[in-house]
This record gives sequence, C-alpha cells and structure tokens, in this order.
Amino acid sequence: MRVSRISVIFLLALLTSCGVPMDDGPSALAPVVDSQPSTTTTPDNPANFPNRLDQVVVVYLIRGEGLVGETTFVRTGFDINDLLNALISGPSATFIDLGARSGLTQRVDLVKSVAIVDGFADVSLSGSFNDLPGNEQTLIVGQLTLTFVANLPINGVIFKQDGQVVAVPDADGTPIIEPASRINYVTLLTRP
Repeated sequence: MRVSRISVIFLLALLTSCGVPMDDGPSALAPVVDSQPSTTTTPDNPANFPNRLDQVVVVYLIRGEGLVGETTFVRTGFDINDLLNALISGPSATFIDLGARSGLTQRVDLVKSVAIVDGFADVSLSGSFNDLPGNEQTLIVGQLTLTFVANLPINGVIFKQDGQVVAVPDADGTPIIEPASRINYVTLLTRP
C-alpha cells in the first residue's frame, strides 16, 4: 500500500512538472461537423432548485491554472441542468477562501443549453465563448466536461455553436474534435 502512494505522488509530481503554457489570447472555435438538431433545455435559475437536496455530486471548479473538485448536494434524481446550475452557483465559502471559482458564475450566458443526446452530453456554447482568452476557454470546457462525466452515465461531451460541433481546447490548449472526455482534462487537476 505504501508503494502505491509513493507511485501516485510521483505521477502527480511528474504531471505537474510537464505543464505546457497556454495561449492567453481570444480564439474562435472552428466548426468541424454538421449536426442534427436535438431537443434541448435551457439552464434553470438556481433559485428554482427544490427544497430537498440530498444527493451528493462532485463539481469541478477553477483554481489558478487548474481545476479542483468540490462535493455538493443536489436533488435526488438530478439531471444535467442541475449539474449546470451547481456550476453556475459557484463554490462554497470554504472553496472561495481557497481561491476556487466557477467560470460560469459571472458568465451564465456562455452556455445556451445542455441535454443528453445518444449517450453524450450536448453543450451549446454561445458566440461570446469565442471572446474568452484561450486558457479560460480550456478551464471552462474542462470544468463542464469533468463535472458531467463524473456524475452522469455518458460517454463524453460534445460542444456546439449554432448547431454545429466545434473543436474545443484540451488541457494543453490543443483543439480536439472528438467528444471531450475525462482523459482530455485530468491533468488540470494537478495544476496549481
């Protein structure tokens, strides 16, 4: 058991030391594939949460140049909109004191809608997402992907703008066209 802890610490140290600088300038997302329209819903106002919150989920929040997970309560039988609303609500006071934030709290307009379609989270980003610096785009896409994949029975996250699938930056800022998954953003958990 001691050997595995040392291995994990070594791996985290190795991943942390392999940071790749990210672009700070805004960049537009490029469409990659035409997609079929689907039924989607828009995010609810967090004030509409039911009074009974008794299911624990993990939401991923931005801290510095990386992400950190925080457990929070949502209603039993939660859905993708409940997870989005938890991200919009932002961190608890304890996590705020630790320097955590959500990229969606002040910019709820960045996500137009979310839905589960054919086993994937389907996230429609607004055009204002393109105005964000590259590193902020990466952190927001990472927090959405890690939160949805950790809590929903899905195969990945597809990001769209104006109904078209778009390439989004992975943890190193490299555009990916396949559905985003945990592997694309897990290194953000090791960054300070």
